[in-house]
Amino acid sequence: MEGKKVLIINTGGTLSSVARQHGLTPGLTTDSMLQELHIVAGEAELTTMEYGSVDSANIFPEDWANLAKLISENRHIFDGIVVIHGTDTLAYTSSMLSFMLQNIRIPVVITGSQLSISNPVADAMENLRCAIYMAQSGYAGVYVAFNRKVMLGCRASKVRSLSFDAFDSINCQNVAMISSIGMKINEHVLPKKNGVFRLQNRFCQDVAVIKLFPGIHREILKMYVDNGYRAFYIEAFGLGGMPF
Repeated sequence: MEGKKVLIINTGGTLSSVARQHGLTPGLTTDSMLQELHIVAGEAELTTMEYGSVDSANIFPEDWANLAKLISENRHIFDGIVVIHGTDTLAYTSSMLSFMLQNIRIPVVITGSQLSISNPVADAMENLRCAIYMAQSGYAGVYVAFNRKVMLGCRASKVRSLSFDAFDSINCQNVAMISSIGMKINEHVLPKKNGVFRLQNRFCQDVAVIKLFPGIHREILKMYVDNGYRAFYIEAFGLGGMPF
């Protein structure tokens, strides 16, 4: 693959963490990871950018809006963009960016790792290699790259906490798989781009996620309504059963 211009945006997370007294803490910058990044980048021309250095549990809707704006501002400069992100909320970010970056014309690939890049047995290098390769592919859209597979950003979900195979594509085939024969793209899974690019990074935070459980009381719903919430996402039983 001919070398292309790839922007790497670092938001922190486990991949760029260092060991501290109380556990892993985001602390590595892209400058301190340049040697590793160039090892996995091949012929790609890399540019790095620090968005922040935070645990992904501290990523908020404002960050989604800011990241979408940042990607929008750089979409004409680079052939692809990679976002380094913590795994706990990576799927939330990839899903929101899928809707905020409507009809994006370049690949935007979110990745992270289960172990810090400073760990000699980490999955970080392979995940970065996959993400950078996909960012050079020319297949426009928002994706998640993890454990040698590429998933649609709005279909990826973290389903395992300890395995390197942390993410699965829910009710949808993977966009691509990497094996000994290289990267195989499932082109029929690729997102369809039928219009002009639109940055849609306005959002409403007055949304509640409610998990039903046997014995849940209607007053819980009333509490949200009384506090100004405008929408509910209800996780019901089975295929959608709810107490009535």
